[in-house]
Amino acid sequence: MWNSIYDNFVQMLAGLRWSAFLAQNNNNIAQATRMRNVFRNDLYAISGLVIITVTICIAAAYYFILNCRGGAGYAFRVKFWFTALLANSLLISASVLFISVSMTKAYSSLNPFKYCLSLGISNLIYSALLFFVLSLIFKKYSVASTTPF
Repeated sequence: MWNSIYDNFVQMLAGLRWSAFLAQNNNNIAQATRMRNVFRNDLYAISGLVIITVTICIAAAYYFILNCRGGAGYAFRVKFWFTALLANSLLISASVLFISVSMTKAYSSLNPFKYCLSLGISNLIYSALLFFVLSLIFKKYSVASTTPF
C-alpha cells in the first residue's frame, strides 16, 4: 500500500505516468523498465527508511536534548520548532535527491531527473507530516509540552 501511494504521488509530481514514460522510450523499453523498477523496488524503500530514521532522530533531539539543555523556555518557541521541521525536511529531501540521482545515473539517457526531483519533493512533504505527528507524541513526554501549540 505504501509503495503504491508513494508511486502515485511521485508520478503526479513528475507530471508523467510510468506508462507514458515507457511509451516515450519504446525504442529502449528494457532500460526504461529497469529504471522504473529501481524506483519501485529500491528507491521508495530507501527513502522511506531515511524519512523514518532521520525524522525520529531530529524530533527526539529537538524535544529531549535541545529543550532539556536550556531549561524552561529555551527553545519552546514556534520559530525554533518550525526551524527544526524545515531543517528535517530539507535534509531528507536533499539526501534522497542525491541518492536517487546517483542510483539512476546509469539511465541518464532516459532523463530520470524529473522523477528524482519528484521523489525529493514528496519526501519533503512526507517528512514534514511525520515530524508534525512525532511532535504530537514527543511533546507529551518532554518539557516542551507547549511546542508547537
